[in-house]
Amino acid sequence: AMQAISIGDDLYEKLIKDEESLNMDMAYEVIDWFKQAVIRTREVTEVEIEAVALSRLGRLYDQVLKIKYKAKEYLMRSMQLAHSMHPRTFNSEGWFKDCAEILERYQKETVAAEEEKWNKEREEIVKGLEKEMKGIEKADEKDSQEFLRYVYRVFPPKNKEHKLEGGLKKKGFHVEHDKLKKILQKAVVHYHPDKVDTEKHGKVWKVLSEEITKRLTRRYERMK
Repeated sequence: AMQAISIGDDLYEKLIKDEESLNMDMAYEVIDWFKQAVIRTREVTEVEIEAVALSRLGRLYDQVLKIKYKAKEYLMRSMQLAHSMHPRTFNSEGWFKDCAEILERYQKETVAAEEEKWNKEREEIVKGLEKEMKGIEKADEKDSQEFLRYVYRVFPPKNKEHKLEGGLKKKGFHVEHDKLKKILQKAVVHYHPDKVDTEKHGKVWKVLSEEITKRLTRRYERMK
């Protein structure tokens, strides 16, 4: 199995260094050698070598063939095998580092793509919330107690158990610094967008929650 990996490694180096254009025949020859290594390891249960071979396959699909979904399959399997050998660790091994770095890049790309998609969607939602946004901004000019009264009255949390503390509901009622700080902290939890179930309450509520939480957090941090 190690011999198959070694041959595959040599061919891989030639593939990425010696060839001006991608030699598909050589690329698939490299794949065949690494796949052979995987098959041979299964015959004798050499888990580590199988993990190495899978990592090599993942790297090739990522860096040479640019087939991301296939690369991810191999890399994830390699990682699973590495973790199955706990308490052994492979953090200093090149194959494991390749695996971890590529998967981390994929994760970041996925998050970035999701954020970009949400930001575009969010912009459209905000356009339709002109009245609500003006109300929030106007209330934000007032003190924290007034702002809390406003958001809980106009945009009550979807969880019925999340309520503004009794005394603060009354206009003109004032609470001491430490208590207000705790109320703001609770309010951040009540409105936090990460807790919003968009399937149930919709994306409009998520955007409103983001805007309210942003202002509540700013007020809370000013009190520290």
